[in-house]
Amino acid sequence: MPAMQLSHVILMAPDPSGATPHGPSPPSLIPCLASPPKSFRWIRVKIRIVITGLVVKMVTGYEENSEISEFLRRGMESLAEIVQHREQNKAHSIKFISAPRSTAHLVLQSTLLSMMSDHSGKFIADPSQDTLYQMALLTNLVALIDPTYEMLLSGLYGGSGALIRQSYEMNARLAEIQQGTNWASGKTPNVGHLPLEASRFYGELSEVSHFSKPELGALTEVEIQPDIRAQSLSPVVREESLLRLLDLQLLSMVLTLGYQMTFFQNVFKGDLEQYAKLGCAALSFLQEAGVLQRK
Repeated sequence: MPAMQLSHVILMAPDPSGATPHGPSPPSLIPCLASPPKSFRWIRVKIRIVITGLVVKMVTGYEENSEISEFLRRGMESLAEIVQHREQNKAHSIKFISAPRSTAHLVLQSTLLSMMSDHSGKFIADPSQDTLYQMALLTNLVALIDPTYEMLLSGLYGGSGALIRQSYEMNARLAEIQQGTNWASGKTPNVGHLPLEASRFYGELSEVSHFSKPELGALTEVEIQPDIRAQSLSPVVREESLLRLLDLQLLSMVLTLGYQMTFFQNVFKGDLEQYAKLGCAALSFLQEAGVLQRK
């Protein structure tokens, strides 16, 4: 394997029998799409050809159906406006976030990525299923940090809330495994096993991610004129919601750092003191920001 492909990859020692470390490939979740009947494949190809043809005609200026072309043009203009609003929101959100919060986020993310990178290319001999599962959970937790933060800055609070909720669930599964708690495959992890009273925020995250309360409509509401409000497809910055969800993401990252250190210590028996120091630095910034309280 080329060196460039080893970045942030933990290698599993090959089984002497020749089987892959992770076992056979999992079955397809949608068998009908994995191997569709010929008629279905033909319909799908035909639809793709039709759509491609419409786009080509729009680009070249050839309009066989002016109404459809106009319809697609307006949609593309709306999309461009939405993207522009997201970029504007990012600039505003970054200015609003306090320095301790942004620094803590940077330190935590960098520490998690560094720990993955420093162990890149190392082999885990004869890994257990729990070891493989924990590695997958940690990999996905670290990978979710950046897209979640981007969505938060953009004003997409429902989507970012759903990702943060997912991170709490994955952290809870890590807690179950490392604490030796009985857990059932395919069942939602029990967030009650999370430390720092993190489980008490799970209901709040579920409400946001499911949009389960009418009041949450305010997240995408804009005032057109005095006393006249409307829903907006373009994201709207809500500073209070931004800080609240960011704090919940930061807490999730603290949990992930703890479980990641425990995992690498158990597997590689290495010295993790440098990561612990960085983690303590991040906690001090979170205390300064009021996200965590000093005891």
